[in-house]
Amino acid sequence: MRAEVRTLTLAPVTAGRGIRLQDGSSLLLSGIGSKKAERAANELVKQGAGALLSWGCAAGLVPELAPGMLVLPRVIIGADHSDYPVDPAWRKRLLYRIQKHIRLYQGALAETKVVLDTEKAKQDFFLQTSAGAADMESAAVAAVAKEAGIPFMAIRAIADSLDIAVPKDFLTVTNAFGKVRFWAFFKAVSRHPVGSLGLFRLIRSFRAAQSTLRKVVHLTGNNLLLSEAEGVSLFFPPLKDGKNGGQEQEG
Repeated sequence: MRAEVRTLTLAPVTAGRGIRLQDGSSLLLSGIGSKKAERAANELVKQGAGALLSWGCAAGLVPELAPGMLVLPRVIIGADHSDYPVDPAWRKRLLYRIQKHIRLYQGALAETKVVLDTEKAKQDFFLQTSAGAADMESAAVAAVAKEAGIPFMAIRAIADSLDIAVPKDFLTVTNAFGKVRFWAFFKAVSRHPVGSLGLFRLIRSFRAAQSTLRKVVHLTGNNLLLSEAEGVSLFFPPLKDGKNGGQEQEG
């Protein structure tokens, strides 16, 4: 989602197209899901990326992960049960800089292929994976980084905690890049005013996640402590992925 991208830059970003930031990093808003994430990551590698970062939102699968809490995982668990450890040196630099300022979850981040839209769905997914958080893109990006032999890191903030249901209307009011279609949004609110309370709660939670991401940038700089990596590329999924993760932001 573009709102997630704006936690790093105010420059206009076109979905599916990368831009070059002032520090030399590349940023790309890919779209929702692992296939689009894989395609975007491969494109960045072709452009010469020396590292890949998956940035955005995630779903919390355990009660301790409240909206806005930061996910700095040690490992990504793919839907096929593959493990993708993040780059330890990169993670260590991030951890050293932010651990005294932001509440952290440091366990596994698991890939989900579907939107985890209820508390039960999240609980069941936790029992399957033992991961405390989930998204839809990080594993795909990690797999591309592994194949290319370059560092990978994921930085996610919790946008929907265990007890927050993802309203089904949300799936109809956003496009493939997490952008809200306002006419559809107002129609959904008018049709289901009570049920829409969950949508507003999710929006508040996303704002908490967005605030955390901005704080990470404030603490680490726009290059997120990647000065030692050459030709770094920043990968942004949208909110819809990000929730389950999106998060793809905005994803």
